[in-house]
Amino acid sequence: MDIEQPSKDFGNKERPIIFKQYVVDLEDYVVLEEGGLRLRQTSNGCPGCAGAFRAGVETFVETTSKSDYYAETVELRIITGNSTIRHKLFLNEDRSIHNDVFDLFPKRKLSENWFNPANRWSLASSWIENCLQDHKKCSKEDSLLPTRCLDVGTQPGDKVHIVTTSNRPGQYACLSYCWGKAELNKLTSETIATYTEEIPQADLPKMYTDAIGVCQYLGIRYLWIDSLCILQDSKDDWLQESTQMAAYYGHCYICIAATNLASPDASLGFDDRPEAVSANGNDRFGAEYSLFAYPSDRLDNLPHFSRAETATLDEHFPLMRRAWVFQERLLAPRTLHFAGSEILFECAKGLSCECGHAMDSYWMSIGDGGRRMNMEGMEDGAVMKRRAPESLRWTQYVVAYSYLNLTFASDRLPAISGLARDYVSRRPNQHPGQYLAGLWRNDIYDQLVWFVGAPLLRHRAKKTIRFQNEDPDEAKFWTTQKARLREYVAPSWSWASVFDAISYRAPEDNRPLCEVLDASMSLNGDDEFGALSKGCSLTIIGRLYESSWTAISDGSSSVPYMLTSMVGSQRMDLDDSPSIRFLPDYTITAPDEYQISRTENLFVLPVLSQKVSLVGWSYNGDVAEMDKERERVGRIRNTLCLVLRRASGYVESGPACYERVGFTEYVNAVGAVENIDPNDYWEEIFMLV
Repeated sequence: MDIEQPSKDFGNKERPIIFKQYVVDLEDYVVLEEGGLRLRQTSNGCPGCAGAFRAGVETFVETTSKSDYYAETVELRIITGNSTIRHKLFLNEDRSIHNDVFDLFPKRKLSENWFNPANRWSLASSWIENCLQDHKKCSKEDSLLPTRCLDVGTQPGDKVHIVTTSNRPGQYACLSYCWGKAELNKLTSETIATYTEEIPQADLPKMYTDAIGVCQYLGIRYLWIDSLCILQDSKDDWLQESTQMAAYYGHCYICIAATNLASPDASLGFDDRPEAVSANGNDRFGAEYSLFAYPSDRLDNLPHFSRAETATLDEHFPLMRRAWVFQERLLAPRTLHFAGSEILFECAKGLSCECGHAMDSYWMSIGDGGRRMNMEGMEDGAVMKRRAPESLRWTQYVVAYSYLNLTFASDRLPAISGLARDYVSRRPNQHPGQYLAGLWRNDIYDQLVWFVGAPLLRHRAKKTIRFQNEDPDEAKFWTTQKARLREYVAPSWSWASVFDAISYRAPEDNRPLCEVLDASMSLNGDDEFGALSKGCSLTIIGRLYESSWTAISDGSSSVPYMLTSMVGSQRMDLDDSPSIRFLPDYTITAPDEYQISRTENLFVLPVLSQKVSLVGWSYNGDVAEMDKERERVGRIRNTLCLVLRRASGYVESGPACYERVGFTEYVNAVGAVENIDPNDYWEEIFMLV
């Protein structure tokens, strides 16, 4: 070891403080120092961190008093040649005395389970047992087995085969995974006879055999895997079984989730876990201490999907980005996530993991990292916190789901059909009404006003009141960059008709401004919650306004689309203006068959009047002015509208027929006159397709 002068002068103290937090190159870290000197390891002769700990501890006891600084992280950096080894230092609180020296160390944050991976399966069993015994919100009902299951036996080496269960009672696990591009073993009309006798495990993907092993570890006899339990060459069997998926996942004993894997060819195995370096001893007063260090990079980069950004999800948790998995995860009473570095247990009561930090700070940012939570507090489905299903609005499900990835646009409704079916079953006394292409009849007005992009109404009055986290650059509106779907998936008024993340305004004293007289659905099969065929429509009586429009491009991705004949305001600090922005549902200016000419007028349909929400506002003025402005804003109502165009095939002699192409919202507040809409609407009965 050698001693060198520190790069920063901390000033004189009566007693030198050994640990101090300061910034070097914008990075916070803590150094060991004695009398203003930094301790640095420069040779390979040190057998690890323990010697440095002991040397430091002996010095601390002699020279240190209680510090005014408390370090969240104490880090030891050992420099050997051109490389730096970084270890975070912690105190084993249960084996250390509390005094001025040792209280400078942060307490150990990692759970004891992290250091004992051999106990992984007993830990998983205890999580499951705990949930069954203590969590009233988690399902405990005796369940019926799915139509077909894998009988995996009770121990390694047992024969694995398909059984037809006749829906008898029993415990089973489900596998949740990414199909990827692998050629999977599949149950077909040709393989069912062979697989009923035995499925050679050597022929199965590694993930499948690992899942079989997990079941045997946990004492679960039956396992449901879609590719092996649904006839893949039978449309009838797939349609029949797909309607049961909500029940299958909702009543399983445990869902095994291959959360960190993008393909069944990979293993559910775990990364190697480094051991902690410990230093135990007695100070000069005889008091015990126990310190340990752990590689900093393993702690700094220990990912959890509950607070991950998009790039982290794509790299570490590809399963969480898959739309089909959203309902599997929310319906299963318990899920065991295999995350590469550890296992995590998830149920309606929360999230547990081996390291003990899975529940730390669910991601709450706004903006693209990417857009984990939108302006109305609605979450991305990949990080959405589990809650009791009864506590969620349908719009929260839909917004979260819309962020996730699908290989086929045609799965947009089928991949959430299980949740829709479950949503009804949990509300026997508050039936949401007819299911209309991803919307519910009894809440149709609230659910029609989805939009793609950032909210248009900016919460500002006299530039002193604004929404917290709102971008002060008013020009930055993000809009859709995706084209309209070529195939028919849903009617234009359904969120399922766009292949993009959508948002809703949070409900705030909503009042309908139109009336849905009738709804006609065209099912593609027998499942009312499944795929649709062309021909779905709503018959509406409402007020319409015709407007010219334009798109103003500055070369950026944020193109303001303007309704140039509409009068209103989208800024709380401005009076009405003769044009307002709108958000297209797809790239309406792209040169394709759905392009809308700038010479074609659009139509505006007011759907909801909503009280402007004051939640989350901040204010920079004096209190009296703030109260006055908040009172004014609180009186103003927001008009939420659909932007329409005449549908192709429109017949002059029949009822008018429109299709949705966008969304807008505006308020009216000219001087002291509020909520008086000057736009010259007319009333009409028409069809929306």
